[in-house]
Amino acid sequence: GIAAGRGQGQGRVRAEQTVQGDLDRGAARADGPDGEARGARPVSAPVPTSSPTSVTSASDRGYGDVTAAGRPRVGGDTGMTMSTEGPALVDEHGRQRILHGINLVEKGSRGAAEPSAFRGRWTTADIAQLREIGLDSVRLGVLWAAVEPAPGEYCEEHLRWLGAQLDQLHAAGLAVILDGHQDLFSQLFGDGAPAWATLTKQPFEETALWSDAYLSSPAVHEALDAFWADAPAADGVGIRTRYAAMWAMLAERFGTHPAVIGYDVLNEPTPGTGAPQLFGAILAQFAELTGQDLEAVAADFEDPAAKLAQLSHLEDAALHRRL
Repeated sequence: GIAAGRGQGQGRVRAEQTVQGDLDRGAARADGPDGEARGARPVSAPVPTSSPTSVTSASDRGYGDVTAAGRPRVGGDTGMTMSTEGPALVDEHGRQRILHGINLVEKGSRGAAEPSAFRGRWTTADIAQLREIGLDSVRLGVLWAAVEPAPGEYCEEHLRWLGAQLDQLHAAGLAVILDGHQDLFSQLFGDGAPAWATLTKQPFEETALWSDAYLSSPAVHEALDAFWADAPAADGVGIRTRYAAMWAMLAERFGTHPAVIGYDVLNEPTPGTGAPQLFGAILAQFAELTGQDLEAVAADFEDPAAKLAQLSHLEDAALHRRL
């Protein structure tokens, strides 16, 4: 999730953030396939779907009395760089830095469209407590429905609120990953996409466990298929193109904020009508790795208690990695 392209990502993305003594200065670079530095695209025109779907950022300042990874500064430390190496964040000595954080996401109610519905209820005292208990980072939710209530029109009120949250988190010494959050793709089904970008004629019906709708809901499947296919909204512009343009705007607006270390462009991306087949393949591999009959495992996943017992196998880290 941190500064890593997902799904349709193209090219190589790298961030470097340097903290130098009391100056706390940083630098960042997002490289394209040709090695040239890329900047954020202007948001006055749709972003081609072949563009990178993830960039990273840093600023000309660090994190006050903590390092770029959110760790307390060690006496005599003259500087530290943080960059990506595959899926890992590493310092200038090649040592992996593991952040410890929490989600701060206000999802809004189903069908919500007003900016006030997406303002978190956490307080300054709550944020201070995060540092007190040893956390150093936050995944701050960015809901498409809140940012772009109409095609190509961004909600300035909500963007100002996001900026204020970044200021507050930075003041508390917390690093931030901006999180393009969604659950069941749309604000009409759970949270995420606005109604205008939810392209389906199917009715949505809740499932006993909300996330099972990824596997069984024709409405969720159709809406996700439309997104991945970049189907046009009523204005004729592809909805995935609109989503990419929104992220270009967010990168231009917040990419140099001193709190921001990366973007999670799309939370838990799911392939629409392909989800049941994908789940079936995972379940078959799970049964093989645990030495069980596939039909018996599938039957257990229909029973809540048996399902939890099956999932306990994933506490075996080696098995989890193989799966």
